[in-house]
Amino acid sequence: MVKFKRFTLMGIMVMDLFAHNIEVVNGTCVDEFGNGKIDTTSEYNYISYKYVDCEPGDEIKTVFIYNPLNDEPDDIIFRQDFVK
Repeated sequence: MVKFKRFTLMGIMVMDLFAHNIEVVNGTCVDEFGNGKIDTTSEYNYISYKYVDCEPGDEIKTVFIYNPLNDEPDDIIFRQDFVK
């Protein structure tokens, strides 16, 4: 039997198998079309804020929860954006 951990993340109750399946990134909206840039030194820093109510220059904190049943880097089961 798998035991789930329960905890609160930014006011949201989260149930997850492993805490390492959570990533929090900071980014900035760069244009009116919702294109964004993650604050990192990596050249792979694009993020879309197309469905977020934001304007160019807004700073956004994004929480990703990945599927704990595999190691796929794009298998996001939950995403929440917070405009600062």
